[in-house]
Amino acid sequence: MLAEQFVADGPRLQLYDFAEKHWEHLMNWQHATMYLFFGLAGTVSLIIHITEAAPLALDRLMLAIAFFNEGFLFLYHLHGRSMLDVHVHQLLLYAVFGDALVALLEVFHRGNIILELLRCTLALLQGSWFWQIGFVLYPPHGPEWDLKDHNNMMFVTMCYSWHLAFAMVVVGVLYCTVSW
Repeated sequence: MLAEQFVADGPRLQLYDFAEKHWEHLMNWQHATMYLFFGLAGTVSLIIHITEAAPLALDRLMLAIAFFNEGFLFLYHLHGRSMLDVHVHQLLLYAVFGDALVALLEVFHRGNIILELLRCTLALLQGSWFWQIGFVLYPPHGPEWDLKDHNNMMFVTMCYSWHLAFAMVVVGVLYCTVSW
């Protein structure tokens, strides 16, 4: 969270500039808020597994809230962006809100292997898709993407499906390897 605040052009813990009358680096603040909720979920999970201070299902509830919060913030992270930029972030929301729903279901169905594997798959999809978003919006080599071309939207949607297939294969192979 602090790294997001103190990067070269970060807000340095200043949320509002009263002299200029505008918000400071809201995207950095949104990212830090996402990290905060995942940090809280991790802290609660550690407390629950080290002590008996809270119900066991609270760790999944906090994880569900962290994923929901991430999706909620990303949903309003898209204003004024190009068509392809909005699209790649909207595709990300499927994985994020899917993870939130699965984690919430795990509150009531703890130990359900299908839910656990689905949560892992969606988390892996989310992580790999973050990398893909970076390569689409900030290509390290070669030409930049045309952010207004509908064909690029179609390709990126297909690419998202490939990421899902990759995540399913990885989780499936790991599950088979571990349980064999």
